[in-house]
Amino acid sequence: MKAIVIEKADRTPVYNDARLVQIPRPELAEDGQALVEVQAIALNHREVWIRKGQYPGIILGSVLGADAVGKVVGLRGNASSSSQRFVEGDRVVVMPSIGWDKDTRGPEEAYYILGGGHEQGVFSEYYLARQENIFKAPEHLTDNEAAALPLAGLTAFRAVFTKGQVSKGQNVLITGIGGGVALMALQLCVAAGANVYVTSSDEVKIQKAIALGAKGGVNYREEKWGAKLKSLLSGDPIDVVIDGASGDGVKSIVPLLRLGGIFVSYGMTVKPQLAYTMSMVLRNIEVKGSTMGSRLEFEQLLEFVSRHKLRPVVSQHHPRIKMADHQELIANFVGIVNSTPEQAQFYLEANNWDLNAAMTSYYEGPDLTTGGSSQSTGGASAAVMDDDDDAVLEQVLASTKPKDSSTSEGKRKATSSGSRSGGIATLHNLAKSDDEEDDSSDEDAQNYFAGGEKSGVLLQGPPGKKNPNDLVQDILKKAAEGGSRQEEAPQQQPKKSYFTGVGNRLGSEEEPSVEVKPPTRSTPSPEVLETVVRHLTFWRNGYSIDDGPLMSYTDPANSEFLDAINRGMAPIKYLNIKPGQPVEMRVTKRMEEDYKETPKPKEAPKPFGGVGNRLGSVTSPSSSGTPGAFPGAGASSSSSGGASAPIPRSLEIDNSQPVTSIQIRLADGSRMVARFNHTHTVNDIRGFINASQAGESSRPYVLQTTFPKKDLDDAQQTIKDAGLLNAVVLQRLL
Repeated sequence: MKAIVIEKADRTPVYNDARLVQIPRPELAEDGQALVEVQAIALNHREVWIRKGQYPGIILGSVLGADAVGKVVGLRGNASSSSQRFVEGDRVVVMPSIGWDKDTRGPEEAYYILGGGHEQGVFSEYYLARQENIFKAPEHLTDNEAAALPLAGLTAFRAVFTKGQVSKGQNVLITGIGGGVALMALQLCVAAGANVYVTSSDEVKIQKAIALGAKGGVNYREEKWGAKLKSLLSGDPIDVVIDGASGDGVKSIVPLLRLGGIFVSYGMTVKPQLAYTMSMVLRNIEVKGSTMGSRLEFEQLLEFVSRHKLRPVVSQHHPRIKMADHQELIANFVGIVNSTPEQAQFYLEANNWDLNAAMTSYYEGPDLTTGGSSQSTGGASAAVMDDDDDAVLEQVLASTKPKDSSTSEGKRKATSSGSRSGGIATLHNLAKSDDEEDDSSDEDAQNYFAGGEKSGVLLQGPPGKKNPNDLVQDILKKAAEGGSRQEEAPQQQPKKSYFTGVGNRLGSEEEPSVEVKPPTRSTPSPEVLETVVRHLTFWRNGYSIDDGPLMSYTDPANSEFLDAINRGMAPIKYLNIKPGQPVEMRVTKRMEEDYKETPKPKEAPKPFGGVGNRLGSVTSPSSSGTPGAFPGAGASSSSSGGASAPIPRSLEIDNSQPVTSIQIRLADGSRMVARFNHTHTVNDIRGFINASQAGESSRPYVLQTTFPKKDLDDAQQTIKDAGLLNAVVLQRLL
């Protein structure tokens, strides 16, 4: 599986690499464990500190990341300490820390935050969790919102309620609004009925906080901002301060705190750092440090968020990207059909990464070559949240490459803090080269900061492909204008022969010389392809071509089709046309309706048709063109070329057990692709062949592997032991 790990890099000052590598998939080994397939992840400023070597307990080679949401795909036993019971398929969030149960004072044992240290992180396709450290995700949250909740939400919850003891009617000041923790603290306080005021250096963030329920805010870069804050309070004191970035602004805040007020600090990311002053002593101010939280507090956070229907502030959502191990599929394809990796990727992508369908296309289709590289999907989805600190995410992703990347360090371009380059924060796009990420254009991805001025959840935007809705509107606009007019191609002039002169036939005394013109060569006229008509219908929930199935607007593959149509191109594989064939695209707008499938006309009853064997023939009737073949024999030839054969009644597939596909090449040249369990035997393959065609059992033959070629003599040997997983088996007549 793919994972992002921290690796040492020889840089001064220290800035280690975060690399996308292949690591073994974890397996359930102990009772109380759960295997989680990661659906979405979120980045934090903490990943930057780890790369800079500024975080304690860093272990090189460990998986990064603390925030994720996923689906339970495996369980072993039940954890006695877990308050919940899970079943496979449950959507869960991962608690971002280990070793803190319920003591409000602090951790009871050795305490670790996930990622980059003693505890493996969640930036991987699968995460092996303790059942007591996963919780069912709030049902009202999307995957992106749920992924952005744990670390920032837990930190804010402990600071607000456990330490700050915020209650209804109190005045609360939150500094540095815009960060992930600060924004979450704002929502928690508002939900609790408190009067919230904020500080920021950005008026836009202040207005956004007010929209979320804050009573008001001040810009701490302005002179006498303390006096302005005092006027907002109308003479009432502040009861609680939730601080993560005040710095020397404390001296302006303390006079506004009530006697015995509470000052909670969950971070010191600015200088000068918070200093406990004599003014605090004289006013009996309680200064409390707070970081992360316990499992009990995390459970309380999820209950509070569910009850009040709170949502982490997210500015953009991106469709989920499946985390398929395409490299393994490519390797299997190459091993079976002996193609190049480029051909394998081409056919697999064309068949939606279905190995059997790709092999069938390879054997039946024309000899195609691919040019350039194509993107394959991989990685979890990412939530993109709100802030202006784009440089932080670039620091997280800088120099992130696959382990086997051929791009040298010297070719990497420096990324400025103000740039908006890069790809979506997913496992696949982290593997793309920095050179590609640094190319800036309108289609480049955007960097976003999921939090505030000094800390918070940080994520990156998606590849800048055009929004499908925009493509639809462009196509409809062009259709209304009568379609895009393309310049007529100049008529090709017939090619001249190399010799274009004339000759003379020599005469005599009786006959004069005669000029002989060269014979004209008839040039075959190019094939004129008839214009075909295709109907493109836009529905509310997708589009369809003619009477075909519904294609979702959110599917990236479908967006590529719309983009091609918008550019005046006709994708061959979607429109079922020949190369160069003109297409008249008729567009229908039905975007007020959901897709309606066109009822297919009933097929006329067909007369009985069957196949037979010509007596004494060694070849199958599918390849016979002699009069001895029964009607319909010729049709079976085309359908057997690599298509999946029907499963004989004697062969039973247990889908709960591991299943593999084997391609069988029969002696007559036809092919079948069949599914077997790993525990099926060589004799089962032989039985499958015998049942597929009449007369096969009476013909002596042996089964062989392709390379290295060897006879499969042991009929009782299992498919797995014989090394036939995803293999090709040959039938050779004796």
